[in-house]
Amino acid sequence: MTTNRKPEDKYYLRPEQSLVLVVDIQEKLFPAVANPYRVLRQTNLLLHAARTFQLPVVVTEQNPAGLGPTLDTVDLKGLNMVKLDKMTFSAVTPKLLEVLRSYGKKQIIVAGIETHVCVLQTVRDLQREGYQCYLAADAVDSRTELNYRCALELMREMGAVITSAEIITFDLLQTAEIPEFKVMLRRIK
Repeated sequence: MTTNRKPEDKYYLRPEQSLVLVVDIQEKLFPAVANPYRVLRQTNLLLHAARTFQLPVVVTEQNPAGLGPTLDTVDLKGLNMVKLDKMTFSAVTPKLLEVLRSYGKKQIIVAGIETHVCVLQTVRDLQREGYQCYLAADAVDSRTELNYRCALELMREMGAVITSAEIITFDLLQTAEIPEFKVMLRRIK
């Protein structure tokens, strides 16, 4: 990214600047959301893109003793990954900020649950810290449609880019002339 950034630059997602953050897709939270399998499918698409483009991944777990570990069907194998436990709703803790600084990435691709609690508070704090969030609306969810929609609108107002896992994937690809295109296309179909 150049130092002469334009406001529309935030709509250009680049692999060299990107990191995937998966917020609290845990055993006891997962069944409570309205569309859990959509969240799982689209999160796994983002994780496949992370693997394909060698993006770092951070996974958070809210109170894992009470809510259980990350769902075992979240495909974390073969990733450059850090897992962080938390008790606060926001995942933006001193430890997360330390991890983000160590990677030097400013574009954070966000998936997880619940949209109106941990995801919203995390995105709000990341935006405040100067990171640009790309929220995959199909890889997040809440127990109710109202809370889900309200949270998406609030995050849009905060400056987050509300998008989808497939849009993110094609934005990372940029062209069909690279080998990663066929790899990702097989996963999307």
